[in-house]
Amino acid sequence: MLYTSHDIAQAEAAVKVAEQQLALAKSPYTSHDLAQVEAAVEAASAQLQLAKNPYTETDLKAGRAAVDQAKAAHELAKTQQRDAAVKAPITGLIAEKFVNAGAIVGPTVPIVSVVAGPHEITINVEESRLGLFKPGMAALVSVAAYPGETFEAVVKSIAPTVDTRSRTAAVRLTLKDPSGKLKPGMFAQVSLTSAERKGALLAPITTVSGRGENASVLLVKDGLISVQPVKVGLSDGRFVEITDGVSEGDQLVIGSHPELRGGERVTVSEAR
Repeated sequence: MLYTSHDIAQAEAAVKVAEQQLALAKSPYTSHDLAQVEAAVEAASAQLQLAKNPYTETDLKAGRAAVDQAKAAHELAKTQQRDAAVKAPITGLIAEKFVNAGAIVGPTVPIVSVVAGPHEITINVEESRLGLFKPGMAALVSVAAYPGETFEAVVKSIAPTVDTRSRTAAVRLTLKDPSGKLKPGMFAQVSLTSAERKGALLAPITTVSGRGENASVLLVKDGLISVQPVKVGLSDGRFVEITDGVSEGDQLVIGSHPELRGGERVTVSEAR
């Protein structure tokens, strides 16, 4: 039998296949197969490790950073909430509103005008009389809206400084107004007993012109008028104490008479 080259090639191929089958029979897994199996084992081990510890150190750091950021945002929100509430430095009433709801304002934009409530009143006292006032002193307050009616008040505080221009200091009083009759901005008259003095020389308050060191009266002697400087003391609103400048029994001009001058002759009539 004759074999061609093709037949020989087929036989050689069959021999190689048989040899591969023999090698497979002796070692059924190749290095490639072992590599695939080893890769599968590593993947399974990684999945097992992930199941046991699902978060890495990087994940934990990222989580802690997110928590810190959330806390910071929370504190910022609370601060903004506190800053959104505008509190007046005094207790009082809103007299005027300058903006409407929804308007955008800044730190220098006024929102409302607040006036001290009617439960407090301020008077300006000359520095020479400040020593007569003390916290806790009782006072009576009257207003034109309610003639003949007075409201009780108590001295609350005395300003620690004196105004350099007016030489006065602010004295604050707490007012009792249970019926709510008094309104902020009302003009009030305050009467209080700062001191009591027996045997004082008194004159009607309308006889004195000027204040402090400029106080004077129109003194009538022998029918002639003279401008007499005086020193004044306590006053109850109707009468004023004269501590120097005139004597008991001197005749004084009552009321304001700007037309009168020193040296003019007048006719004296008794006050009724």
